[in-house]
Amino acid sequence: MQRLVLSIILTIALAGDLSREAQSQAEDIVAVSIVSVIDGFTVHVMMSDGSDQVLRLSGINAPENPAPGLPPPCFAPESTAHLAELVAGREATLEFDTGREDRAGRLLGYLWLADEAGEPWMVNERLVREGYAGQIPVAPNLRYAERFSAAEQVARNQGLGLWTVCAQPGSAGSAMPVPPAPGEPVPPSTLLPGRPQVCDAAYPTVCIPPPPPSLNCNEIRYRRFPVLPPDPHHFDPDENGIGCDK
Repeated sequence: MQRLVLSIILTIALAGDLSREAQSQAEDIVAVSIVSVIDGFTVHVMMSDGSDQVLRLSGINAPENPAPGLPPPCFAPESTAHLAELVAGREATLEFDTGREDRAGRLLGYLWLADEAGEPWMVNERLVREGYAGQIPVAPNLRYAERFSAAEQVARNQGLGLWTVCAQPGSAGSAMPVPPAPGEPVPPSTLLPGRPQVCDAAYPTVCIPPPPPSLNCNEIRYRRFPVLPPDPHHFDPDENGIGCDK
């Protein structure tokens, strides 16, 4: 564990040429143990002081596990199982960004492990690159936004994971679907009488028609999705860039 922490600190320092920013990032690195996996982007970690904390992996989003009695969203079981395969029971390193907690009190950060040669790699980035999650840039935690964007493009281009499975007709609804481009027809399964048959560009990772009528979070199945201005349905009243996050 100590070797992994030192490797990551050295990597950050060299990349930043020992700049003030690099030194600050190095101070944001702590050792943790993975206790359990909650879903495809959330885990329980044990901190060095013995406390159990919930960690949400920053910069990414995956299909969430459903409420009891509801069918799982597309690729939610696979995302959860893959994250568990990667991290469950392992010692890891947690790197914080500018914001250390979300509104729900969960820790936010980037989880690092080491390969067989002892070289560090980031769990967040690997999940996106392999198609088990998508990137979701949320300020102020944008340290690796460009890397996640590039990783998602690789997964999309290769049709990996949810980018193929969740695009197939008849697949279950997903928190990370592949919607039509803005202005293209909405899939028949999402149509309701009186709704415009296009996806609104303000919600780029989900397929929600523009108003009228105006919708609220209780009328849609999606949660915690990116929202761009002008947010015609007002899914993001606190303007943090994430819709229906309460």
